[in-house]
Amino acid sequence: MLGVQPTVADPAGLVGEPRTARDAARDEEAAAVLAPGAAHRSEDTVERMRAALERTGARTVAESKIAELAATSLRHFATIGAGPGLRREFAALVERTSGVAPGPTGEGA
Repeated sequence: MLGVQPTVADPAGLVGEPRTARDAARDEEAAAVLAPGAAHRSEDTVERMRAALERTGARTVAESKIAELAATSLRHFATIGAGPGLRREFAALVERTSGVAPGPTGEGA
């Protein structure tokens, strides 16, 4: 894996992290579709973007990073002394926005 390389268009550095630099260099369509400032995003373009994200492995990397950040957020929130109701509300918010369900202890799975 390449290291995460944040940019203005991708501050978390998630879209630009393909499986390998060699794979990304060979995938000219992915480079063109995912480039910052690429042309109008028609339905066809969005579908091509989705396919490029999956083909290059960037989607898997992004989803893993989201799960990691959600779990970290839940663990951190558990340490601030919030009451059970507020912790449940925060955990529900994290689950709705990230898809990461809290574990039995209220931490991310």
